[in-house]
Amino acid sequence: MKPCLQRAMNANLKYVSGSCENLLAHWDAMWTFVEITAVDPTNNHAERELRRRTFPRGPDEVFSLEP
Repeated sequence: MKPCLQRAMNANLKYVSGSCENLLAHWDAMWTFVEITAVDPTNNHAERELRRRTFPRGPDEVFSLEP
């Protein structure tokens, strides 16, 4: 897969080459969960942390129409 990304990056394809370059730049980080079993392969933990800070009192209270 890595050689395909490198070829696409070098082809200077609009929209595609930049994405491939970004994937290659983060290649090692993308596969950390394979080498370290304690790393979750999803971002569910990060999403839960963000959600807790975004909705501190719960979604019903944040979006309430009452003053």
